[in-house]
Amino acid sequence: MKINEVIGAYLKAIRQKRGFTLDRVATEARSLGAAWTSSKINALEKGISTGSLTNMLILAKTLSSLTGEDIELSDLFLGDGVIELDGDASIARSELRKALNGKPFELDSTWVRVSEDPAVQKIAETVSSSVSDLMQKLSDKLFFEAGRLDGAAVLNTAPTLAEQRAAKQLGLTAKGTAALCQLAYNQSLDEEAAQRAGEHATPQKRGRETRIIRSELESLLDYILETKDLPISWQSDYDDDSLRRADSMSIVNGTYTQPVEPDKFTVVADSDYLDLAAKHGDIEREQEAYEEMP
Repeated sequence: MKINEVIGAYLKAIRQKRGFTLDRVATEARSLGAAWTSSKINALEKGISTGSLTNMLILAKTLSSLTGEDIELSDLFLGDGVIELDGDASIARSELRKALNGKPFELDSTWVRVSEDPAVQKIAETVSSSVSDLMQKLSDKLFFEAGRLDGAAVLNTAPTLAEQRAAKQLGLTAKGTAALCQLAYNQSLDEEAAQRAGEHATPQKRGRETRIIRSELESLLDYILETKDLPISWQSDYDDDSLRRADSMSIVNGTYTQPVEPDKFTVVADSDYLDLAAKHGDIEREQEAYEEMP
């Protein structure tokens, strides 16, 4: 299992045991300042949403508030078993709990296939490639719609560094992430962050706004994957920039409703098995420091 799948299983188990609804968990998270909706909670349980540190921190605090118990990050990974990380690297749950508690830990880099049967391996490879195909197809869909609506603003502009970093978190291509920002806000991630922060904002303020926007983009992506469609105002038959922004924010806030038309966007894999865990790669240190400022 991957980190996001383990977190999802824990959340579902404790929610069902305590009788909490998806909406109650989301409401509690929002009371703590997070922009979570019932769709977000559902995506977390299914392992669709990322197993990021941000999500883990908010989830632990939310469940602590709901249950009245002190739930630590390590509690999200109770039990035994191995968790897949990156490449062939993995970690035992017991070692992950040590890491989260600030103790020395060990990684297991000798991950073994579940089966040596060529047929089973072929199935596993097909499932893995279908996930990649899904995100590539969604990225292309976003780029296509943004290009039809905004033309040169999308087609002739390279993704910014902030959008490239957000792409790793979302699992989209950099161009797909830039298109998602254009559809949601009618401008790039950097422009949206600068506008929210204000003309004379400090780098710390712009960094905070960037993190908020990334969280909003994650919520929008969760909605798209769950409904298998884009908001109507994002599609080429509409040309109302203000409506696109309003719809984007209503999705983030959990107040948007739209009839699902499944023929418009067909996924190539069951989104229940989609892993959007943030991938780590080479990044610009200056941008990373800027966005992580408190």
